[in-house]
Amino acid sequence: MLLTSTATRPRRRLHAEPASFKAIAGFLATLLLAGCGLIARPHLAATLRFEFAATTGDGYMNQLLTIYNDSTQMLAPTLQFTALDATRSPLPAVKVTTVYGSDQGNLVVPPGGGVDVLIFTGEGAQFAEDVVVTALTTETIEAPAVHVEPVVTPVDESAACSTATAGSPPCRCAMTTANK
Repeated sequence: MLLTSTATRPRRRLHAEPASFKAIAGFLATLLLAGCGLIARPHLAATLRFEFAATTGDGYMNQLLTIYNDSTQMLAPTLQFTALDATRSPLPAVKVTTVYGSDQGNLVVPPGGGVDVLIFTGEGAQFAEDVVVTALTTETIEAPAVHVEPVVTPVDESAACSTATAGSPPCRCAMTTANK
């Protein structure tokens, strides 16, 4: 018994409907289903994607989780993590927490995305090389749009302004906006 088949050429129909009829029928069916609420909008968690980098290179934070937000809304996900070793096997004794709070719903991810830093603790934490990320909940955050670029002024150790040049060591900075 053949359960599936693959057609390399479409079958010919003896009495095919005009193409415009098919397009109109499909459009009307979509409108009717949408009006009845039968077509669901994608769940907010489905608009999130994740990328983990265990190491990122000299001068950058390690264990960095990039969260991509493909929606047009600011979201605060509550994420759950499962640590994986080099063979992508789970490390059940390893607890994963975060620096900025995405594991507790405390990180707001704007459209486009954001980052969090993961912390691995417990037996075998040194073997963690990847994670499985699960969005437990995703809240929409209402906040006003900010249309003002921040002004960044480099400050040296004595809190005096200095001029940063290419290749100079990083320094502290003060950030203000025109709105103060």
